[in-house]
Amino acid sequence: ESKLFNVKDLLSLDNYNGTNFYNLALRSERKLSPLKKDGFGLNFLYIKIANAKTRSYGSKLFLNWLKSKAIDLINQLKKEYELI
Repeated sequence: ESKLFNVKDLLSLDNYNGTNFYNLALRSERKLSPLKKDGFGLNFLYIKIANAKTRSYGSKLFLNWLKSKAIDLINQLKKEYELI
């Protein structure tokens, strides 16, 4: 990214007061333009973005599965120890 865009512009997107995954980055107040027309670099950036999107989606699915299993386990423990 630093080879394609102005680093100062990229740093302005970081939200150091973010409270969850979805607001860790700020929307740019202006259009970010590449420093140079580098087709290979832009393609590599698009691949990285697609990979990050896929990993985020997979992580969200896995966390939802873990949450479901944790809720089931808690309910079983409550039932076993008559805490309900």
